Amino acid sequence: MPKNLSKEDVKLLTDFGRRLRRLRKECDLTQDELEHKAKVHDNMIGRLERGERIPNFLQLIKISNALEIEISEFFSDPPEESE
Repeated sequence: MPKNLSKEDVKLLTDFGRRLRRLRKECDLTQDELEHKAKVHDNMIGRLERGERIPNFLQLIKISNALEIEISEFFSDPPEESE
C-alpha cells in the first residue's frame, strides 16, 4: 500500500482494484494474460487489484484497451464485495 494515504484514498484504491478484478474475470483473463495483453510490468495487475499501487493514466489506457472497455468503466459501477 502506498504510504501517507487517507482512509478515503485507501478506499478508492481498494474499490478500483475490485472493479479491475471483476472486469478482468468477465473477460476470462488471468492476471498474467492481462499484463501481457496490456503490456504492463509483471505483477502490476495483482498489485492494482490488491490496492498496492496507484495506476497512472497510461496504465489505465493500456489496461482498458486490453479489456476492450472505456476507462470510465473502472469508476462507474459499485465494486463487487471482497471475496
